[in-house]
Amino acid sequence: NSVDLVALPFANNWSLSGNAGTDTTVNFIGTTDNMPLDFRVNNLRGLRLEYAENDLGVPGPNIIGGYGGNNVNPGIYSATISGGGRAGEVNSVTGGSGTIGGGSSNTAGGIYATVGGGYNNTSNAYSTIGGGASNIASSNYSTVGGGGGNIASGSYATIPGGWQNEATDDYSFAAGRLAKARHKGTFVWADNTASNFGSTATNQFLIRAGNGVGINKNNPATALDVNGAVTATAFVGDGSALSGIPDDQTLSLSGTTLSIEAGNSVDLSTLPGDNLGNHMATQNIQLDGNYLSGDGDNEGVFVDTDGNVGIGNINPTELLHVGSASHNGDQSIALQNASNLWKHTVALNGSYQIRDGDAPRLTVLGTNGNVGIGFTSPVNTLTVGGTADFTDNVGIGTASPGARLEVEGGASVDDY
Repeated sequence: NSVDLVALPFANNWSLSGNAGTDTTVNFIGTTDNMPLDFRVNNLRGLRLEYAENDLGVPGPNIIGGYGGNNVNPGIYSATISGGGRAGEVNSVTGGSGTIGGGSSNTAGGIYATVGGGYNNTSNAYSTIGGGASNIASSNYSTVGGGGGNIASGSYATIPGGWQNEATDDYSFAAGRLAKARHKGTFVWADNTASNFGSTATNQFLIRAGNGVGINKNNPATALDVNGAVTATAFVGDGSALSGIPDDQTLSLSGTTLSIEAGNSVDLSTLPGDNLGNHMATQNIQLDGNYLSGDGDNEGVFVDTDGNVGIGNINPTELLHVGSASHNGDQSIALQNASNLWKHTVALNGSYQIRDGDAPRLTVLGTNGNVGIGFTSPVNTLTVGGTADFTDNVGIGTASPGARLEVEGGASVDDY
């Protein structure tokens, strides 16, 4: 259809040099039916205005600019294509109130979907793509800023740009190269490495930075390099790889318990003596199955849960239990002053001895209970090497001797 303006009366002509006194309620360039209005240049369509309305009959014309093949699907209303497109690469709006700013081969595929420009981008309902190429924002309220080959398929997912990133679950964020935020609430930032870097659980914040992450500095020397204080409620790990920690530090405890986990130890041997002196403990020290050791090895003093103390024994059966069945040598408790050293010893042969230094003075055999004074292998109930003085009756083998010496059983005397 066409209108020949030349044939109209002069008063109704639309001047090429401008008009005055127009009334927008009655004066306009357009149509009065539901046919589209095209504007052409060199006889090629550059802009089309199409009448459209929603399901309730409310009008919402479509604006289609750019290449003549750009289109809005039938039944779609209030759509806008500002321009762009070319042969074989048209821009299309397939959802109500969808918008395409330009570029080519772009699709605004859902209600309120937006593509700013670029090439071969596809947005869905309430989603936005700023530009770039081959990007997809396929879930409600998802966003891709630009870049190439990015997919935001989770609701409220965001990809600012980069290459082949994916934000595939709700509230996820991916940026950089080959970042894959595949779980809800995850943030994944990947550097230029040519391999996938993906989340493994919900609500993660992941960073791949081959040359380190710097906080308050731009030349990180390690994976995480912080210029400033770091505050944490807990540290996990055995600390074996820690470096740069100064020696001779002070451990200060106030109102807390020092707890040593099973299989570990605290080595106090290198601390200066005065660091442990003149201190008052206000709480218990819990060894938790460990030794109080001089060098950190599994030796020294052991205290069980009943308060029994073992020295060289991790299963003490008495309040004080020295040595164990696994020891093959003599086990001794020593008492010493300036002039003498006395030992209470369980000897290798199973006997109990009281020794002056290393010389046995009293021996009790573990096999039969024979007692030797001056003998280490008594063959009788009592064997005495030397003299004995008694002021009353003496009974051996009897508790009520009737004579100066009454023996129940055999007796031997070396000297008389």
